[in-house]
Amino acid sequence: MKSILILSAIFFFASCSDMSDGETAIEMRNFSQMNARSIKGKTSDQSKTGEIKSISNEVSDNWTSTVFKVEDGRMVPCDNCDINDFEITQVFLKKERSSGDHTFLYRNNSTTNASHTFTGKDVIGIDLNYKGEYVRMSDIDVFSKSQDEEYSYVAELGVNVFTNESTGRTSAVYSFPVGSTGMWMRIVLDFYQ
Repeated sequence: MKSILILSAIFFFASCSDMSDGETAIEMRNFSQMNARSIKGKTSDQSKTGEIKSISNEVSDNWTSTVFKVEDGRMVPCDNCDINDFEITQVFLKKERSSGDHTFLYRNNSTTNASHTFTGKDVIGIDLNYKGEYVRMSDIDVFSKSQDEEYSYVAELGVNVFTNESTGRTSAVYSFPVGSTGMWMRIVLDFYQ
């Protein structure tokens, strides 16, 4: 009887550890209005030439997710931008473009506590309205598919490819245009394992 209980306990703990294998806790930073002070000088969103990087692991502790404007390939203050023009209903991760499952990062006007098992084909999806009009935002690669393969997925590393040795944080910032609105969005994700 004692050996049956011990075996049962071993299988129980083994199954619990299997459930957490590969899962990563993700937190998306809240949305806030970007102002001129927050982008003054060179930011990590911008390359040495001043052009905006679509993805980077150089993330400042005080950055938030936000909406901004771009002029001549540079992030600029947007005096006429209003975060309230954007109704962001949800931000989510999917394991791949055709996947039906969603890991919600933002819903009901607040961020969520989420965990996600990354596959390397993961995409970010966003449902939002701009001035009352629906704007389709989806299929943003979590791991860059750019020519330089700067953040290509490696199964052994997972989200550790976003670790910034100078800060000790594992974070990523994504910048992308919002449809044909002329605005851009920045999503900041922090990963915890």
